[in-house]
Amino acid sequence: MKMRPLVLAIGALLGGAVSDSGSAETPSPMWARSLTEDLGSARQMDHGKLRDHDRAGLVFLDNDWLVVYERRAVPALSSREGLQTSRFRLRASLLRAATGELQLRKEWGTRLHESGVYATTGGLVVRTGRTLRLCSRDLEEIRRLELSTQDLCDDRGVVAVRVSGSGRTVLTTSWGLNPYRTCFEVRDGDTLKQRSFWVGTTYWSAYSLSDIGVLHDEEGEHVLMTPFGRSTWRVVWSCSPPGCAYSQALTDGLLLNLSRGEVLLLSAGGQTLMTDRCEKHESIGGQAAVAQGGAAFAVTSALTRREWLADLLDANIHASERRVVVYSVRLKKRILTVPVLPLPKLDYDFALSPDGSKLAVLNDRRVALYAVPIQ
Repeated sequence: MKMRPLVLAIGALLGGAVSDSGSAETPSPMWARSLTEDLGSARQMDHGKLRDHDRAGLVFLDNDWLVVYERRAVPALSSREGLQTSRFRLRASLLRAATGELQLRKEWGTRLHESGVYATTGGLVVRTGRTLRLCSRDLEEIRRLELSTQDLCDDRGVVAVRVSGSGRTVLTTSWGLNPYRTCFEVRDGDTLKQRSFWVGTTYWSAYSLSDIGVLHDEEGEHVLMTPFGRSTWRVVWSCSPPGCAYSQALTDGLLLNLSRGEVLLLSAGGQTLMTDRCEKHESIGGQAAVAQGGAAFAVTSALTRREWLADLLDANIHASERRVVVYSVRLKKRILTVPVLPLPKLDYDFALSPDGSKLAVLNDRRVALYAVPIQ
């Protein structure tokens, strides 16, 4: 490990795959504190996924407030919030972004799965099972919505929730035992009122969205997009060679694609605006964190001990080092690299403030906030 700074410096001078991180030294957080409970015994390790928004995570409510949430088990059965038999609670903690000071906490009854907290332009969207709550900045409920398949999709199926990078649009998708039917429902981020609903003859589980359409990666070869209201998928970009791992809309006109070995910034027409190649044994993937204003985005980076394990980003046992990398959209390069130390064991997440000036990182029980040198 002592040779690592020298290796990075040589790589940068030679113009290799290592990009400018924006700082020659490891950045220090503005503040850090322990917040979430130690739930190691309750953690459902049924897969290798580390960044699990169903279990814990964080979001910026705005530039001044940060919300950290976790699903936790309670000793007795809960009879509150309509989930009569649930022994799980979703707890949200509201922190002042400048200092990390805890302002308030609130809990809701929830399920073992299908929980989460999302930031929209209307406030905070809290998911507990099949219920969505639009909450104010003091976590008071404004509106409650029961997710429904409208008898067109399988009631026993899975309902996923996605929010656009701007926070103005919310997408729910549901699919079940029918392998060729998915229900799409688009809602307004300010009010949760329905804007569009349609049924598609597809069976994909991972979608991204802008404020004008839905994105999906087709078998690692193409990035497809359809406008709201109909399933007329068209190719907006083709991977060459094949290897698209994840695509995400930053704005209506900008797309982010994470392949096995590089980060690509694309125009909506498929033009490559930025390419950042990973160093040896480095892999970048998973869902990115996007600043609502579109100034920056952040991805997770892992260095693995063996090259053939480079794609196993969520199998933490194979990672020798993990980092959060922040990119400037205007400068089209890395502007901040934050090592995640020690390696997270249970929970891991990161988020950018709407203006891109702050990065928050959740590492198990510890939350840290960093200043981002946006130019």
